[in-house]
Amino acid sequence: MMAYLSDYYDNYYEPAERFLEPYVKAGSEYKACMLTTVRYRAIVVIFYQMKDPEKIRNWYEKQVIPAAYRTLEHAPIFSWTICQGLAEFSAGFEKLEHARMWKLCFPEGNLMTEEQIGATQTVPIKYSLDLESQLKQAVVKRDKEAYDRILEQIIAYCVEEPHHPDEIRESWTRLVVALVTVSDSMGRGTDNISMQHIVGELSQAISWQRIRELMQHFYEEITGGLERPENVSLLVKKALSMMEAYYSQGITLEELAGRLCVTDEYLSMLIKKETGMSFTETVRKMRIERIKELLLHSGLKLNQIAEMVGYSDPKYMSKVFKEEVGMLPAQFRKENH
Repeated sequence: MMAYLSDYYDNYYEPAERFLEPYVKAGSEYKACMLTTVRYRAIVVIFYQMKDPEKIRNWYEKQVIPAAYRTLEHAPIFSWTICQGLAEFSAGFEKLEHARMWKLCFPEGNLMTEEQIGATQTVPIKYSLDLESQLKQAVVKRDKEAYDRILEQIIAYCVEEPHHPDEIRESWTRLVVALVTVSDSMGRGTDNISMQHIVGELSQAISWQRIRELMQHFYEEITGGLERPENVSLLVKKALSMMEAYYSQGITLEELAGRLCVTDEYLSMLIKKETGMSFTETVRKMRIERIKELLLHSGLKLNQIAEMVGYSDPKYMSKVFKEEVGMLPAQFRKENH
């Protein structure tokens, strides 16, 4: 049996191991050993000398796995296979790997098996284009509440009937590309590296929890990581959108005011009055949020990150980051990775 933790392995394999240990030792009708494997980012339990394999499988599926989902913050994805001796171990691991990739088609708490997958009749995925249109509008309006609600509606449709997991993953990557296109058409800049990261992660996602996390990350990316203040004027909305699109190029208050056909003094006063932050403070916050995302979701070096967010000197960027966050970028990456 494999308990697959994926991206949560480093932080959550120890709690999962502690949870499973008493169950593994409790068996009177089998012997078992448990090991962790960084290669598979999973915990593997090997049962042997089993009197009734089907009974053991049922016990884990009906009792142990539901308890794991109730107890653990990030419960593993469980898969099961039978090997006839050590010679079949390699093939057994391949079966366990294949089984976990189908998790999107089955409810939480399910123990994935090759037999179960083989008996599944999938149907093409065709969620309502109206839902996609509504999600696009939520992104355009920066309506987080609507975005979350529509996201759950699309997920509910995807789990209503069994669809091939590859088709599910492909549909979500297409959705992200469509949303990026809409955002770009509104004049909002999107970071290609971050978008490629999200699309790449979606193409490998094997749980709805992971898809939800990626879509939340995507929303933060595409909206600049900053929530729009309520009741701001159209002029300030345009200013904030242009700041998000061009802060990495070092846009100045004078340049922004010129594009909006107002004086820089008037624009500065209006931004401060309606958002509570000055032009400089707003740009600084946008840069800090982008730096955080790049530190956590890319392997870029500090000089590369500095260039991407509009700082010519990575040392100065680190100084500003420490003033805002309380630690240097390298420490932030280490503590939050």
